[in-house]
Amino acid sequence: MAEVVKILSESAQVNTTATTVSSASLVRLINIDPNNNALVTHKNSDDDTIGSIVLGFAGSDESVTYVMKEPTDTLESNTTGIVYGTSVGFY
Repeated sequence: MAEVVKILSESAQVNTTATTVSSASLVRLINIDPNNNALVTHKNSDDDTIGSIVLGFAGSDESVTYVMKEPTDTLESNTTGIVYGTSVGFY
């Protein structure tokens, strides 16, 4: 069954510069590169690493995920131009 989400922001690149993704609490992440995985790191507002996750290459089951975070927490990728994040809410 497909998830039902409410889109709360435009998609934006999640790259090597930290972003709050529009101060989101729930972020849909997608890797659009068909050849490479991407590592996404979640940090708090003090720049302490909370954790990280690998997004699989585009088309794989692991290319899309959802991350819950505090609005001031940031996400960043080890790549540029292949990971996008959107603030969403589940319904």
